[in-house]
Amino acid sequence: MKLSLTEAQEMAVKQNRLLRISRFKEQESLDSVKNMRSKYYPNIDAAGLYNYTTNTDVTIPQGILGSISGFPIPDQDYKLFEGRHGIVVGGVQVTQPLSQLTKVATGVKVAETNLSIAKAQTRRNELKIKQGAEKLYYGILIAKKQREQAMVDLELYKAQLYDVESALLAGETDSTRYYGLQAQISSGQQKLMQAGYQIENYTADLVELTGLPAGTSLELDSVIRAEPDSTPAAEYQEKAEANNPEIRIAALTREKAKFGVLAAKKNYIPDLSLTAGYTYQNVLRLLPDNNYHVGVLMTWKILDWGSRRSLLDQRRSQENQAEELLAHTREQVNNATSKAYRNKLQARQLLDAAGKAVEYRRQELRFAQNRRAAGEVLKRDVLTAQSNLAKAETDYFSALLNYRLAGSELQIAVGDY
Repeated sequence: MKLSLTEAQEMAVKQNRLLRISRFKEQESLDSVKNMRSKYYPNIDAAGLYNYTTNTDVTIPQGILGSISGFPIPDQDYKLFEGRHGIVVGGVQVTQPLSQLTKVATGVKVAETNLSIAKAQTRRNELKIKQGAEKLYYGILIAKKQREQAMVDLELYKAQLYDVESALLAGETDSTRYYGLQAQISSGQQKLMQAGYQIENYTADLVELTGLPAGTSLELDSVIRAEPDSTPAAEYQEKAEANNPEIRIAALTREKAKFGVLAAKKNYIPDLSLTAGYTYQNVLRLLPDNNYHVGVLMTWKILDWGSRRSLLDQRRSQENQAEELLAHTREQVNNATSKAYRNKLQARQLLDAAGKAVEYRRQELRFAQNRRAAGEVLKRDVLTAQSNLAKAETDYFSALLNYRLAGSELQIAVGDY
């Protein structure tokens, strides 16, 4: 499967399970906001009861209250009322919070802050996943270059071994050089296998990260560009302060802690609600079957043995922690941004030096090929120049990818990757 770096990153972001969990957390936080906002509106509750009873009459028996001068009180049974066997009681109650609305508003702000935190965490995880895909992608390309170099080196060692074997047959040298070349060939074969194993392992990891079927072969785009960057360090620091996910999460955590303090203070406010309702009953015939009512309900906790005060102190402690965390995170991000900027400048200088080495090695190879065509040098001299060029190209490619990785580290630090 042909795959570019951008495609690999997009597939990794789409398929990664960690990001799926983060997105589910976003949805959970969004549902929490909706749930909290619903508390602005009145609650409507209905209740009903049907009960069948066998003995429904209420009677005051004769003499239940005693007697006076031999006369029972009451002097006979009195039936207060005759009830029904089937009793039906029901009603509807509407309650509209009043003073609690300020608490609800604070709760909504907390829920919205949690949603913003969840989004920032998803963004942070996206940056990490994209960088992980980039490192695996570049790791495969570097390993392929190392394999190419190992193959050229092996061919050179074998050509040199052929010359040494010829010299041994002619008695012009001893076996020291022969065994040394055999050792170099074995070492070259080892490097070739190591590069192959690295390619297999990195490819398997990238296939898993992108969600492709296991065993998928990848053909990666090896055209990597190193765009110059003239952005000053101060501008990167400003971007990091504004966009870095870690700073944003810490800032939102501080805001959430402030809302927590505000909510704890509002626990001292009495709860005041407006109520209205309708009831129906068929139990007592003396009472109306249908009834309506409206009123105001207030509850106020007078004594709580320091519960509200301790909660307020706890929330203030959380606010102080959040303040310190934000300051610490800003320091870390600023240091990371400065380090990434410095690493990128250094990587650029190393890249330029490696590029010059490649150009010199190419000229060396062309010169060796021309001399070979003229019969002035042997094949092993051309192979030596090819090996030197392969080594220089591998170094250049490694420097190029290090420059790109340094740039991605800087972009992640500023939250723009």
